[in-house]
Amino acid sequence: MSYFVALPDWSCITIDGPEAVEFLQNQITNSVKPCAKAAPGAIAAGNQVKFAGYCNPKGRLMANFWFSRWMIMQDSQPTERIQLLLSKDITEVVAKRLSMFVLRQKAKVQAQTQMQISAFCTSDGDITALNEYLHHNPDSSAIRLPDVKDGSQNYQRYLIAGNCPQAQSDAVNTLHWHYLEVISAYPRIVHATYEAFVPQMVNMESIQGIDFQKGCYPGQEIVARSQYRGTIKRRLYLAKARTSDLPLPGTEIFAANDPEQPCGLVVLASLDPGQSDWVYLQIECKTELATQAIHLGSSTGTQLEFLSLPYPLIEI
Repeated sequence: MSYFVALPDWSCITIDGPEAVEFLQNQITNSVKPCAKAAPGAIAAGNQVKFAGYCNPKGRLMANFWFSRWMIMQDSQPTERIQLLLSKDITEVVAKRLSMFVLRQKAKVQAQTQMQISAFCTSDGDITALNEYLHHNPDSSAIRLPDVKDGSQNYQRYLIAGNCPQAQSDAVNTLHWHYLEVISAYPRIVHATYEAFVPQMVNMESIQGIDFQKGCYPGQEIVARSQYRGTIKRRLYLAKARTSDLPLPGTEIFAANDPEQPCGLVVLASLDPGQSDWVYLQIECKTELATQAIHLGSSTGTQLEFLSLPYPLIEI
């Protein structure tokens, strides 16, 4: 099983220039400098791809994204480009805020909202089609995301920035891609959850999205204090619910024994590709309530069934 699929809800920010690395190093939760550079036309993987967040001064996530470093040619001269792949509905506001802090550094931040983002997924490890696409589209780039295991089947996933491949971009594959994204338990901040979470509330320390040794960035003191003083009492969990209504990110969840106030939010959700009356969800929830009956939308809404995360949590 292999397919390409368009991702119209994703977009790209590029940061170009000789001081792009130094600039971004001081802005995000993960370290940019150790990220190895990728060559044009290649697939960035391993230590060439990292996950990170961008926080406000209160330590709340304004965005999270996959980033990679590339060498490109501009005006016949080689220069560095850092590429951030993130939710399209927050791309322009994040690019604008990053631009405010460039000051005199030799770095240029651009929201590439016209750039097409797509994906390639394979269950048999055959990436011939992806390599052929990159060969014929040398200005495009691809990064490998962490594999996702669904039952006994393992899926390799890739994000592509550039002209969207025209093969097999149908509703079935789109649904399957979003389902894999949800069960990967890697969160994605969208407009509805903008500034809703400190990074640890969505497990970013447990998926190598935070470097606690890298030095200052906006919100760093609060993120570090949350880690070392154990002040985080909320986490990201996986769950499923028997409903055919897909809840939107930001939908509130409620504990049955506390119906007056929400105990968390939906982060991402997808219909089950095999059973249309089931929904899979990433939820952010108070840890003390995660073993209780949790309901979607209200204290009398559909009850959630908690699932195992695909990675161990770092204890805080």
